[in-house]
Amino acid sequence: MAAPGEDARTRLEARLNDWFDDNRRGRTARVFVSRRDGVTYFLVRHGEPFKREGSVLNNEPSSVTYRPLRHDVAVYDPVLGELRVHAQLKGERQLYRRAIAEYLVGRDDDFPREAKYSLHPIRRDREDCLACGDVDGLDAVLLRELHFAWGGSTTSTTSRRRTTCSPPCGTAGTARSPSSPAWPRRCSPSGSRGRSGRGR
Repeated sequence: MAAPGEDARTRLEARLNDWFDDNRRGRTARVFVSRRDGVTYFLVRHGEPFKREGSVLNNEPSSVTYRPLRHDVAVYDPVLGELRVHAQLKGERQLYRRAIAEYLVGRDDDFPREAKYSLHPIRRDREDCLACGDVDGLDAVLLRELHFAWGGSTTSTTSRRRTTCSPPCGTAGTARSPSSPAWPRRCSPSGSRGRSGRGR
């Protein structure tokens, strides 16, 4: 795919500035695009909302008002078809995903929102998901800790952890008996701990 030209970069910058201006960040965005080994890097420099802080001027209380500067980064890998975004706000990440997709391919829905990783194999296969005998160079996989987020207004979580056991579940070349427990007796969970409040 041919690299978009300067006109496309200018349109990308204008779209970002529209969003930043609507969100009290001014029309301060600049986009710097570079390419290396087929990967495209986007450095976005933009302002934050104005801040006022107390100061001292001529030994008297005063204040200073300024707009903080921030840098965000997005990386597009065409081999994987993925866009990686490092930004502070969810709205910024959504903005970059859509605006950069439009910059690259002419439409803004090319990078879907679904999560890249899923816990479905663990739910489906349980301890069998740790089997790695058919993977060259991998001797064993050990599941050490699980965190369960129960949702709700308290965002409660529960953690289950186990100590190292030998041999670990999923050791290459070993077969697990269908009756083997998910937590082997030699490395039973160290207990669960629950906490309520805001999750970390």
